[in-house]
Amino acid sequence: MIKTVLLTFLFVTALFSAEPVWQKDLATALDMAKKEQKTVMVMVEGEHCRWCKKMKRRTLNDEKVLQRLQSYIVVKVFQEDNEAVKTLPQIDGVPTIFFMTAEKKILMTVVGYENAEDFLTDLDDVEKKTAPELQSTSALKWMDDLNDAFHRANSEKKQLIVMVEDEHCRWCKKMKTGALSDERVKKNFVSMFS
Repeated sequence: MIKTVLLTFLFVTALFSAEPVWQKDLATALDMAKKEQKTVMVMVEGEHCRWCKKMKRRTLNDEKVLQRLQSYIVVKVFQEDNEAVKTLPQIDGVPTIFFMTAEKKILMTVVGYENAEDFLTDLDDVEKKTAPELQSTSALKWMDDLNDAFHRANSEKKQLIVMVEDEHCRWCKKMKTGALSDERVKKNFVSMFS
């Protein structure tokens, strides 16, 4: 009886702690991404990096993260593998995660450990960049180029809101996905600045 319970526990634990299906190398991942029209997630880790292990164990094995990663081609690269990292952009520390197209265009870079909640926000940002036609059709639109934004505001005789953020700032992301995505806030912005 104890053996049956123990085996059941081990099976359920293994089932729910399954890792994503990691590709063996970047070239294979890019080929798959091209065929399947998916985004590539490259995790650069250090051989002895405890934060890399924590990221894989906690964040990338989170149930919600695992579910979202099914729509990505994922590959791990060791920082110590000079041949593998020479085709990647500069690596400022590990873990580093690059989200890229099959053509190696970098969509977003995440440096350092992140918890599951913050990483899910990163996935939201990546998906907005890969499918702009799926973005919210709300009247509140964000522009990436400040000169274009000033020009548009001037030509349309509108006021301008400028949000200064850092791509690694989790509070900036929470502000955009939280308060600034709330329909009441967007409605007030539209009425104030139209």
